Amino acid sequence: VTTQIQPQSSDLKTAYKLYPENTKIDWKKPIKTIHNHIRGLSPYPAAWCYLINNDKEERVKIYSAFAKADTEILEEKDKNTTLGSIQIEEGLLKVTALNGYLFIKEIQLPGKRKMDVKSLLNGYKFNENAKMR
Repeated sequence: VTTQIQPQSSDLKTAYKLYPENTKIDWKKPIKTIHNHIRGLSPYPAAWCYLINNDKEERVKIYSAFAKADTEILEEKDKNTTLGSIQIEEGLLKVTALNGYLFIKEIQLPGKRKMDVKSLLNGYKFNENAKMR
């Protein structure tokens, strides 16, 4: 029996090395891009960003989230709401992005374990100017 050899596809894709610079979340990108960035890096090495709360900047990892795109957010957004701003609504942690909101489900604060947002909100307090950068 002779076996015919199939040539491999010439459309080779590069798997880029992961560094802290390319695993950081850029809140200026579209919500779908941010969501896919988080999904692609979970559970390891995990997407990360800075949390600015109470004049303190901490590096946090985001393991799980879901996105809600809204085409009218930019027009209806009040002047105080900026990209990366955090809002707490009905036990959900909502972050404003370019064309929607990212609802964080699992997060890790520095020196803490990975936890769901419901557990985080039981003990961690966000001030009104808290934001992700």
